[in-house]
Amino acid sequence: VLSLGGAKNHLIANPDRDIEMTAMDITSSFAGCAGQRCMAASVLLTIGDQPELLEAIVKKASALTPGQGAHNVGPVIDAASQQRILEYINNAEK
Repeated sequence: VLSLGGAKNHLIANPDRDIEMTAMDITSSFAGCAGQRCMAASVLLTIGDQPELLEAIVKKASALTPGQGAHNVGPVIDAASQQRILEYINNAEK
């Protein structure tokens, strides 16, 4: 995991994790401050196949809305950041 480097944090999901808590923590990590903070996770390593965890993350992420309250994704700092984030999303969907 350390070989990936960078300033971002890496997450590891063990098979015995609590799905709801883990999905909420992962979603909060990448959605908090629109992912523009040093604590935003950029890599998730699952130990074994965990489709139910990935489905729970997608469900929680799909429920996020723009805004500044709980369960919201705040604004990004500039147009360049917006473009970079959109590229991440488009690449992840491929």
